[in-house]
Amino acid sequence: MREPCRTLAPYGPTIQKAVYDPDVKAGLADNTPRWGLAGFYVKVLQPGRLYPGDPITLLEDPC
Repeated sequence: MREPCRTLAPYGPTIQKAVYDPDVKAGLADNTPRWGLAGFYVKVLQPGRLYPGDPITLLEDPC
């Protein structure tokens, strides 16, 4: 999970709190409505169009 960084600082401290909490940091997606609001890091293996419902596969879990 992506942790909010200083690039959000110009928007004030409340935005970081709005997208990140201890449950997000712990990877507890089911415990927080903030899961995913800060974004994800991904690597594209094959370029092309992605449509709603297309499968996305997690190849490794860095956590």
